[in-house]
Amino acid sequence: MIAVAQRAAAVARTQATPHIGYRVHGTTGSPVLLVMGLAMSGRGWESQIEGLAPHHRVISFDHLGIGTSDRLRRPLSMKSMAQDALRVLADAGFERA
Repeated sequence: MIAVAQRAAAVARTQATPHIGYRVHGTTGSPVLLVMGLAMSGRGWESQIEGLAPHHRVISFDHLGIGTSDRLRRPLSMKSMAQDALRVLADAGFERA
């Protein structure tokens, strides 16, 4: 089931640079943004996505410097990571999650 959910959610990338790779899983329900810890790919949420996607729009993403996102060109901070999460939401068409 996890493999099917992953195949159904193609990787998108934010329009503005640096590009952040993200996936939107599910087709109905309220949005849920999954934020992985540092140095981990958003694919680490696969088990949770499987359970959430039938009832929610689940957004997972790779932080800058990880996986499908652009290479890290600036130091990370809590503020910049929060701003990146908001960029992903906006790019995916959500105001909040």
